[in-house]
Amino acid sequence: MDPVSAVASIIAVVQCTDRIVQLCRYYIEAVDDYPKDLRSILIEASTLKALLENLRCLIDCDGSSSPMLKILGGEEGPLEGCRRAAAELESLFPASSETTAGASRRKRLKQVVGQLAWPFRQEKARVLLAQVQQHKATINLAISSEALHDVKESKNGFGAVCRMLNDSETSDVCTWVEQNNPSELHNRAVADYEAGTGDWITRTPEWKTWIDAKDSQRCLWIHGIPGAGKTVLASYAIRQIIRTIKEPNSGNSVCAYYYCYHARNQDESTPALRWIVSQLCRASNRVPEPLYEAYRLRRLPSTDDLLQHLETILEQFKRAFIVIDALDESQSREKLLHAIQKIQCDTRFTKIRLLVTSREYADIEREMLSIAATPLSMSNEFVKDDIRKFIAATLRSNSLFQKWPEAFRVEVEEALSSGAKGMFRWAVCQLDILRRLRYQNMVREAIKNLPQTLDETYERIFSLIADEDVDLVRHCLWWTMFHNVLWDSDLPLMSNILIDTYYLMTGKEVVDDQPLVTDVEILREACGCLLSFSLSKYGGHKVNLSHYTVREYLESGRSHTGRSALFSRDGNSPYDEEVTALFTHSTELEAVVDLGELTARIEDTDERNAIASEIAVYQLASCVRVICVDKIKARPSLVYDFLDLRRSHMCQLVDVLGQFREFCDEFLGELECLDFRGSDGSTREAVSDDFTKVVVMAYLLWLGRVDLASEFLKLTGSSALAWHTQLRGQIFSTIWCRHTGMADFKTFSGNIFEVVAIMPCLAVEAPDALGFLLDHRPTYAFDPTSVLVHYIGRHRHNRDETCDEDCPLRILLGMGADPNAQGFPCTPLQIAVVGRDLHGAQKLLEAGADPNETGSNEAESWEEGTALDAFSGLRGVKPVDILSTFDHRAFTPLHDEKDMVDEIFQLLNSIPEVRIAS
Repeated sequence: MDPVSAVASIIAVVQCTDRIVQLCRYYIEAVDDYPKDLRSILIEASTLKALLENLRCLIDCDGSSSPMLKILGGEEGPLEGCRRAAAELESLFPASSETTAGASRRKRLKQVVGQLAWPFRQEKARVLLAQVQQHKATINLAISSEALHDVKESKNGFGAVCRMLNDSETSDVCTWVEQNNPSELHNRAVADYEAGTGDWITRTPEWKTWIDAKDSQRCLWIHGIPGAGKTVLASYAIRQIIRTIKEPNSGNSVCAYYYCYHARNQDESTPALRWIVSQLCRASNRVPEPLYEAYRLRRLPSTDDLLQHLETILEQFKRAFIVIDALDESQSREKLLHAIQKIQCDTRFTKIRLLVTSREYADIEREMLSIAATPLSMSNEFVKDDIRKFIAATLRSNSLFQKWPEAFRVEVEEALSSGAKGMFRWAVCQLDILRRLRYQNMVREAIKNLPQTLDETYERIFSLIADEDVDLVRHCLWWTMFHNVLWDSDLPLMSNILIDTYYLMTGKEVVDDQPLVTDVEILREACGCLLSFSLSKYGGHKVNLSHYTVREYLESGRSHTGRSALFSRDGNSPYDEEVTALFTHSTELEAVVDLGELTARIEDTDERNAIASEIAVYQLASCVRVICVDKIKARPSLVYDFLDLRRSHMCQLVDVLGQFREFCDEFLGELECLDFRGSDGSTREAVSDDFTKVVVMAYLLWLGRVDLASEFLKLTGSSALAWHTQLRGQIFSTIWCRHTGMADFKTFSGNIFEVVAIMPCLAVEAPDALGFLLDHRPTYAFDPTSVLVHYIGRHRHNRDETCDEDCPLRILLGMGADPNAQGFPCTPLQIAVVGRDLHGAQKLLEAGADPNETGSNEAESWEEGTALDAFSGLRGVKPVDILSTFDHRAFTPLHDEKDMVDEIFQLLNSIPEVRIAS
């Protein structure tokens, strides 16, 4: 459709809707008992008119280049559909001259209303209104999904569409896709920057070639030894890039960065891509349509998905500068190296200019050189000069050093500058050591015998720690490492928490040595350059290891000798002492803390601040984190005591943590589901051991902690569990209808097999949980058919997968579950068909499911409000007829419904009985 025809069609519809609006207003204002459907017609016609007027303006601006013309035009397009529906709506109104001549105004109005022939025309009007709504939705979708400006054909032929969202919507999607936010690391590196250093990088030919966007040199690799200052240099480079792209002639360029971080102890490939994609989406205020769909369905993207999203969002920019710092700190780094190789070598990403920093490891060097990255070593005179500037600036600015004689400071500057050998970190540590010395002869002796390496430097630092500070420093180092593993970057470690946990771990009374550790300056003085302290926006100080090499040294065998042995720990050993202290003290909190008063005090407090600064909340939230996140192991007995329904702390636990949904919602959502009473109505305090054990097992499986459940089962023994115990409560379940999820609380009652079988696929991999239960099933006979009916609505495999031997559906059928579920309101095959579950339907038919079974008429219907009630309407409807009469309905979302419907239809019709019966 050409622009002139499109505008003509729009004008015709607008004129028609204008007449309809005038007619509706005429009748509504004149007659008290006007047909109420006129109000709906008035609203729909008015909004359609406004929408089309806006559409006309957009098409006028773009002319023949507007992609909307192809989408909205044509005989079956929404513009033509609107024209037909509006014309038919107008035809429902009588002509003003019909049989009303000579009558009074009121009589004419009554005659006209009678000629409307409501309710005879009422149904016709509603059908037309539904058509108008559908066409409006199509037009709105075309506008909001960037069909006007952002339909781009990607180079591999896949239609990549970006959806334009408002700021709030974009933020929601980006926040969901982000895993780690490196901004804190960037800000910390910027704070460590010494003015006048790092600018050498912008003067090198390698930088100039890279920043000028020469296609042959799109990747710059900055490498250096440990402690060379790569991260601070990366932060400087990022600020220079941002300054460059803000220049008038830079075009539409963007900069994104990511800092790998040793404390996360994770593969950084996916988190890095997720952050980079989110930053480009935020910068453009657009989101790739597939990413928006994944967000809506809460399906986290894979690495390949993220690369596809990156390709799509790049269409919004002329160039994209991406900085990845500390590649070597990714555990492991093979996947991140592979992603970098893709970005550098794939023609889809030629707009990207990549800057990577890392240590000089052979595998990294081999990979970076293989992708034609331009190497830039930090072993150069520029870095040595920067270190000298840093040393001189510190000697001038530090209040202790300022008291030294000028000539003596120059002597120290020369010695340290000469001994640094390109290591900023080495210089920082030496300055901290010298700061503690009180006499010139001691300083001269120290600079005369400077350590040659960082290892030697750390050994010297530990040897200088006073005996009375050893316990405190060791606790600070170990707890900081524990906190980083447990919380990643989700929660800062505050200095007051570090102090409180010191008392928690040592059992010391605060009154015994309160003056020693109540001030952050005491911590700073005792730990020196091993820890860094930075101000929090909420007040107080955030604590972290000052450098990657601190943890690296403590967890290596190199620290197991000399004074360092007092502080070293095995990097593979669990944090048993820390976890035990947390859980033990958390179950006893009600004895020492007024949890009710605490709950009231923190009710209106920022979530992150309250958890980070209140030791009681920090303890509880950390215990929850240990249970929910498989990063640090906890003994099953500790978990059991923490989750014991009969313990008085349980109610307070829910009340306190209820204030912190952002951090604890996954846990609390399950904790609040189960009823605290036994099936006989017994109170929470009076329930049996077996009931409590089953409830704890259900918690763990709902949280996806099959590993903890397995350990718990070993502790209690399968014979001790009352597998037949009836659980009751409610599940926050999502019933997926077409592509829209309708989430609501659904009640349930059943044994642990039935409850786990119907668990919603939200935070857990429920099939694994059910598979675990079936693998550890007791000897007594439970009903596999009932479990099958509960489970089949969640069964789903990708198209290229099959029901393997670990699939719960196969296991249940192998255990003798009736594929026809005699005695139930509907059959598993009916549920599989309405869920568009091709693999499930196929497996059920192979097991002997009757395609003509429609459920038992004698079976009692599922109670309203229960999860299975979603399938109550299937009774009496043959599976083959369900395809045409019921929309997709299941506990799992579906992407390719049309293809699935066709394939299931072919599957069902391949069975002779179905063809005859239907």
